[in-house]
Amino acid sequence: AKDAWRGPEQAIIILGTLDHEPAAPQLFEWLDHRRPEVAIAAGWALRKLAIVDTLPDMFAQAEQRTKLYRDEGSGVNQIIVEGQLSQLFQAFGEMDYEEAETLMRTFIPKNSISPEEARAAAVWAIGKLKEGKLDEPLASILAKRLSDVKSENPELETVRRMSAIAIGRMKAESQLSALREFVGEAPSFPGQACAWSLEGITGEIHEFSFQRAVQSTDWFLAPR
Repeated sequence: AKDAWRGPEQAIIILGTLDHEPAAPQLFEWLDHRRPEVAIAAGWALRKLAIVDTLPDMFAQAEQRTKLYRDEGSGVNQIIVEGQLSQLFQAFGEMDYEEAETLMRTFIPKNSISPEEARAAAVWAIGKLKEGKLDEPLASILAKRLSDVKSENPELETVRRMSAIAIGRMKAESQLSALREFVGEAPSFPGQACAWSLEGITGEIHEFSFQRAVQSTDWFLAPR
């Protein structure tokens, strides 16, 4: 009820965590909040509630925000839009909302008019929609995203990772060579995704060890 943004942000998190479905209309209003902490949290909560009847309205919001993001003169807060689209696309994948596939496919190509985080979410969601449904042309496109590592502007690691996962969900045996080529990148995330997909398609298991670099610094009040 106040102008401060922290209250709405925490209220949204609680409502989503408690699966309080009557909050859905208010969540749609909060999508237009000026603060990314509130506006993105509203998208997250709508995804967590997973109310089938809200899917058409969520899709309309995704279409609107996509248009605003790609309109350079819209003055839209791109951080908000990217975070919201990521949440909405994940919801479409989780809830098997096939009507969103055409829109999400426009995020697969590598270009400057699609937000990065939303691209990865779109590829992941399409993979969910296509689980067990082989789409050879799509699998070929995703394999190209996975293999784009030597161009002047290499593909994002998150998009490569989700592309490998989507290939595995489709059981696209035609793209086994691409998965095998990059499984050697493990323990990187794309390499892990390739290993996961190879096991799901062929049953072959690739074992690798995890290594993590930890940087240690003195506490800024440490005695000298």
